[in-house]
Amino acid sequence: MNDLAAAAAQLQHKGRLDEAVALYWQAIEQTPDRAELHVALASALQALGRPEEALHCQRRAAALMSGDARAQAALADRLRHLGRYAEAFGFYRRAVELAPDDPEAGFGLAECLLGAGEIEAALVENERVLTLAPDHPGAHAQRVTALLRLGPAGRDRPGVWEVLLKVAKDAQDRKDWEHAIRARKALVARFPDAPAPPSQLATTLRLAGRIDEAESVVLKALAERPELLGCALEYAWAAAARRDWTEALRRWDETLARHPDSAHALGGRVHALAQTGRIDGAERDCLSAIARFPDEPILRACHAWLAARRRDWPAALERWHIVKRLQPGYPGIDHRIEEAQQAAKGAA
Repeated sequence: MNDLAAAAAQLQHKGRLDEAVALYWQAIEQTPDRAELHVALASALQALGRPEEALHCQRRAAALMSGDARAQAALADRLRHLGRYAEAFGFYRRAVELAPDDPEAGFGLAECLLGAGEIEAALVENERVLTLAPDHPGAHAQRVTALLRLGPAGRDRPGVWEVLLKVAKDAQDRKDWEHAIRARKALVARFPDAPAPPSQLATTLRLAGRIDEAESVVLKALAERPELLGCALEYAWAAAARRDWTEALRRWDETLARHPDSAHALGGRVHALAQTGRIDGAERDCLSAIARFPDEPILRACHAWLAARRRDWPAALERWHIVKRLQPGYPGIDHRIEEAQQAAKGAA
């Protein structure tokens, strides 16, 4: 029996499909409950242009593997390609129930919904697929197709860009770095001319501790588009992440030479200067930058951080409150204020 199946597979590989089909049938007669034989026979019959017979074999395989999501999805695929969307929907739904984290089953379900004209439902399932697999090869085009079919109403729905950004942010917030990086890479690949994705990818890589990769991403982007401020900032932060403060200062100066009005670069330079032990110089530079940009939270945060480094807790507390007034959602601001309050009480 195994010899028959192996011989049939070899014939199929050589393109001798009629002979392969005959051998597959012989093997199935001997062991009719081997699902993989029915799948292989379905493939050969499909290649011969006999889709109905292929469908019959795929049905048998799905029945034999009723608890296998891929088997249900494979049958649904054949039904969908034959235009039998209503029947395909049931098998896709079964596949999704069996394997809710398998993006392929969800992708097929969304395709089926699109084919049946259920555009809104297709968009919902497509977003779920992109959440599971932001770099899915067909899900981006699937979403574009669905939005186009909605016509003017599609303009108010989140597109590929918005969905991938949300996926990346949500994954990054829960420190699921691999998933966040996949989403960021998908944005870079899907929108190669957009300025933000390379630096966003580098930020995520850096936060994940993959500093060399982050640096490689921004160096490539800067080689092609040296004007990208976000990538220049990340190039400097990569040196800071390595605690190479001399190199970080050099990179901040290089960034400021091209972008003299970047508050983030000014703040980054203050941070690096303080890390070298030059606190007084960092304070002077920070005040100078604040004089230019008094409402920039990043500079005010640097100012507060400098006070905390000197353990001047009353000053730090006052400065953190300024940051919160300027940007109530500044990352970690409530923790910073509480820390300064406790330290100030302890020092009193």
